[in-house]
Amino acid sequence: MHGAQEVHSPNNQVSSAGTYTVTVTGANGCTSSEEVVVIKEACGTLGGTVWFDTDNNNTQSTGETSSTGGIPDNANNLTGLTGVTVILYNASTGTTIASTTTDANGNYQFPNVPAGEYSIVFTNIPTGYTIVGSNVGPDDNSDSDGTNTGTFTFTGTDDYTHDLGVKPNVCVATVSATTSVLTCTTPTGVITASAGDSYAWSTGSTSNNITVNTAGTYSVTITDGVGCVATTSIAVSEDKSLVVVSVPDQTIACGSPDATLTASGGTSYAWSTGGVHSPNNSELGRNIYCDGTGAKWMHEFRKKL
Repeated sequence: MHGAQEVHSPNNQVSSAGTYTVTVTGANGCTSSEEVVVIKEACGTLGGTVWFDTDNNNTQSTGETSSTGGIPDNANNLTGLTGVTVILYNASTGTTIASTTTDANGNYQFPNVPAGEYSIVFTNIPTGYTIVGSNVGPDDNSDSDGTNTGTFTFTGTDDYTHDLGVKPNVCVATVSATTSVLTCTTPTGVITASAGDSYAWSTGSTSNNITVNTAGTYSVTITDGVGCVATTSIAVSEDKSLVVVSVPDQTIACGSPDATLTASGGTSYAWSTGGVHSPNNSELGRNIYCDGTGAKWMHEFRKKL
């Protein structure tokens, strides 16, 4: 009998590997002995981390991931992704062995896994994240294994090197305006945002474009189809100042049937006599003018007798 304690039952429960001897005594008093060898299967823990690749180098760096080996413990101030589903497969049969989710630090583990051929698949990656490059660099213990690790051999010794790197999606909000300066001739402008699936403007609008009629800075936050969020803004100014018109008085002399009136201060002119679009008019009367911004003014000319 293996060990110091004898068991006088036909059944003996053991928990350690070794060689055990059983001696059987028959009804006639005769005895016979037999040895049995018990081998304990090698079992260990498989695990790893879904970590944020904050320096964007596709490998684990200090400050990003837990130390390799041993139970993940945030030794390097890990920032990880919680809620990712991790599935352990038997690589030989393709059957599912177990499933779990990453904890608040992005860690996961499968305990009591016997030695063998396995693969690990990561699913249910939250929106807003991109998987980093897989198997980058010479050290397989510190790179990302991708959403499917492929087949690997587990010896039964604890192994916490089956990891997945993720990084937040990068998106850029862009806006354009039909005009950046509101004037008398262009009193409104349309600002259009792009590259998003939903929009939230500082005005409260949720459309991809807004119409504005006052100067100011308008901002928009876009969200795309994978949850990436970006904010940008655009400034719209206003130029509706009245122009200063200058038209010197003229005298129609007895020998001269008319006088040329010259206005200045604008970029376009509309005289009350009609049909004259230059700053000069040889007619008299009340006149209306506008400059390039659309600002208008009126001036009245009287004939001096």
